[in-house]
Amino acid sequence: MNRFEYLERKIVKVAQDFSFTFDKVHYSMPRKYLRQNLKSGQAKEIYVYNKHGDYIRTHNRSYTPKDWVIIQPMPAEYKDYGY
Repeated sequence: MNRFEYLERKIVKVAQDFSFTFDKVHYSMPRKYLRQNLKSGQAKEIYVYNKHGDYIRTHNRSYTPKDWVIIQPMPAEYKDYGY
């Protein structure tokens, strides 16, 4: 038997700090997506796609507000921020 899994979709924008916010949690993105609108879907993981629907990456979902989920490497100029 297959269990039903709720999926929420949302358009997100990658901010100046190379992250987007989904459900009050920040998720890192590669520099080339800076200031771009992306599509994201959330279930147990956060799936990120570009505007054409091409898959970019998956993040493990965090349920802790204001948490940061980082996939390395972050840009060198952000090394002092403790990511």
